[in-house]
Amino acid sequence: MQIREGHGWRLQLDPQRRPFTALIGGQHWAIELEPGELACLRRGVITLIGQRRQLQELLMPEEELDLELDLSLPAPETQDAGAGSLFVALSGTAESWTLRFVLTPAGDRRAAEGGWTPEASPALAAALEGLGEGLDGAA
Repeated sequence: MQIREGHGWRLQLDPQRRPFTALIGGQHWAIELEPGELACLRRGVITLIGQRRQLQELLMPEEELDLELDLSLPAPETQDAGAGSLFVALSGTAESWTLRFVLTPAGDRRAAEGGWTPEASPALAAALEGLGEGLDGAA
């Protein structure tokens, strides 16, 4: 089991625990994620961080930035049909920003919404980026 955490965020990985191999949380909330959901969240956050970096030098210090991304979730191990979607957003200025997400799986599966403070968002993004590729099978 791996646990990474800081003020206002937590990421816990346990590849032996199925179907929920990850727990991700913020201040006063947490949700368990399947490997494909975590991999999708990671891809979304990395994409938004890259877009923010490209725009950072173009923004005035007081200028607001809102980046959003809608991703299709991979089909979970327990379901063959469509899996739903994940919305990921980055909002703030060039220097201070927040992350949030909305998990909307297909069918009668659990859904979730969460976000992180400006202090927690960069640390969580770095932790997700540090996980590397290949989360779908091994979280």
